[in-house]
Amino acid sequence: MKNAYVYLIIICFSLVHPGIVRGQHLPMLASRDALRSYALQEVFQAWGSVWSRSIVNSPETGFHFKISDRPADIRRFHAKVASQDFDFRVANPRDEVFVNLTYADREGYPLFQGASVARFVRDPHREGRWNFPERLGAELFLAGQIPLNVSNVYWARILVQDEQGRTVHEEPLTIDERTGRVLFPAQFAGVNGHLILNINDPRGGQSERIINLRNGLAEGPVAARTVVRDIAIHDVVEAVLSPANMKLAVEVKSFDGYGESPTLHLRVEGSEDLPPGAAVATSFYAVTTEGELPKAIGIRVVRPDGAIIWNWFPLAQDGNSTELPLLPGLYHAIFAWPNLRPYPPYIPGRDGGKG
Repeated sequence: MKNAYVYLIIICFSLVHPGIVRGQHLPMLASRDALRSYALQEVFQAWGSVWSRSIVNSPETGFHFKISDRPADIRRFHAKVASQDFDFRVANPRDEVFVNLTYADREGYPLFQGASVARFVRDPHREGRWNFPERLGAELFLAGQIPLNVSNVYWARILVQDEQGRTVHEEPLTIDERTGRVLFPAQFAGVNGHLILNINDPRGGQSERIINLRNGLAEGPVAARTVVRDIAIHDVVEAVLSPANMKLAVEVKSFDGYGESPTLHLRVEGSEDLPPGAAVATSFYAVTTEGELPKAIGIRVVRPDGAIIWNWFPLAQDGNSTELPLLPGLYHAIFAWPNLRPYPPYIPGRDGGKG
């Protein structure tokens, strides 16, 4: 069998633009063409290999070289790759042959990758002889992840925004544990969003960088201070019953007999002239939006042994409020309804959930 020598012609189109990392900005992230420009200037070494399912011991199935010129003249780099010979043998000439190429940076991170696929062809003039193309073309593509010249990063993420500018997706990034360099997914270059970098300062302390991926420029965070003052718990009625107002009226939203009966959190206050141990005359009224009245109100009581019980008191059914004597203090109360039912739990795949 005749030895096969393969000479590669690499096709890789890209315009060379300045893309150097300066200061706090990362301009190469503003678009994929800018990211390719950055990757082109970082090219430092290349390697290639030939493979087939039936490949056997061969004189030369791969190459690897580095350059000293920075940034690389990519056309000269292509020419150097094309001068590398592959001398290989296969057991079955009917199998496909793959020639894989990688351009990488100084530390070995892939920047551009591609492959060429070819087959042996029977020699029409010589019986039992096979020929293989002496020249192949290969198109290299920007690698899926491009290393950024930012070190000591311990956490990095991309926050993608929708058309209204709201964050809709968070993409955590891979970080090289040896160097703290970030591997940036090329598909996110130029998207509407931000790159967040959390960095360990070698001199101590930590810092954070926010990069706008639409232009690659650093931005500062938008600061604010606030407090939460108006707080409420859903379906909890908080009320203070004092001499100025001792009546509590509650309306419960219901639909087709379903509704959420509220929990009452009550503070009962007496007047200054109220004798110790004297009760306060409070009154209660509740109704659903469909007109149903509760039949009783339960007052939560904690017994000396720690057990919790509910003391139930009947409520008027004629539409009037019901008076109930209570000592000053804090109370929890609930209602008992003749027909009001709580909304059933939602179980995926089953009917019956309401709300």
